[in-house]
Amino acid sequence: MNKIQMALALATTAHKGQYRDDRKEYITHPLKVAELIKMVSKDEDLVCAALLHDVLEDNKTYKYSTIKEGFGKRVADIVREATKDKKGLFHIKTREGALIKLADTLHNLADADKIKKSSLIKRKIRFIAAAINMKSDAEVAKEMLEFYEEHNI
Repeated sequence: MNKIQMALALATTAHKGQYRDDRKEYITHPLKVAELIKMVSKDEDLVCAALLHDVLEDNKTYKYSTIKEGFGKRVADIVREATKDKKGLFHIKTREGALIKLADTLHNLADADKIKKSSLIKRKIRFIAAAINMKSDAEVAKEMLEFYEEHNI
């Protein structure tokens, strides 16, 4: 089993019995986030982090150390950046953390009506880009948004 398959297995186990608002199994969300990340990066660690991005937040059985031991410090750090702290805040410090959070946000907004979705996505993109001062990610965000619109996701 390769690293991405191991991340998928852990995410599937961690989210077992959890469902999205649309009643789909929760694992469909990390899969979509990973799909978006694969569009812009072939980085195996980034894809693993996409699959695992909600594990720490949604399943208290798993800790930062679990992710670090299984997937390495880099994956664990990216996952931690995409995880809300006790105050409900994110601590995005890297391009990788921003990309995960952006892909997560795009998928979470997929069910909103088109006008609301467009407005919310643009605000979130500006916030994330400004928070870590990375203008180049606006192009990545634009590509992700175009993909969503093209595929009516």
